Amino acid sequence: VTLNRTDFVDRGTARTSDEIIATIRATQAASITIFGVSDDTVQVLLPNLYVRQAEVAAGDSLLFPTPTQRRQMGLVVNAQVPPGRDRITELYVVVATRRPVPFEGPRGVQNGGVSTVRGTLSALNRWLVNIPLNERAVAFAAYEVRRQRASGSP
Repeated sequence: VTLNRTDFVDRGTARTSDEIIATIRATQAASITIFGVSDDTVQVLLPNLYVRQAEVAAGDSLLFPTPTQRRQMGLVVNAQVPPGRDRITELYVVVATRRPVPFEGPRGVQNGGVSTVRGTLSALNRWLVNIPLNERAVAFAAYEVRRQRASGSP
């Protein structure tokens, strides 16, 4: 997995903040699950309410979100820093499995966005260990988000 950048800026609104786009390359045909990890919270980014299943063929790449998803569905992942902080380091965890393996958990909505499945790092680890090693591959991409200071601020 690679991201369009490794450092992003939160400019205060979803419309003006940097957009995060992931490219996943597969060596084998796989079902893809993408998690956004911030502190000890896990959010399932893909699959989601718009994209129920994400499959990639051997040797192909999967872009998330695609230009069509961004333009026509409004499916955009924007850089955000939690209130009270100036910066945060986050992680994309991409899990490729031989068959779809749903990650179950409560749904939550953040900042008026799409309802997504949420969980903890412990829940993610429990989910992963239940998938045999020969049926999964895991990749990581870390990135930093910093809050843009207001003009005129030191």
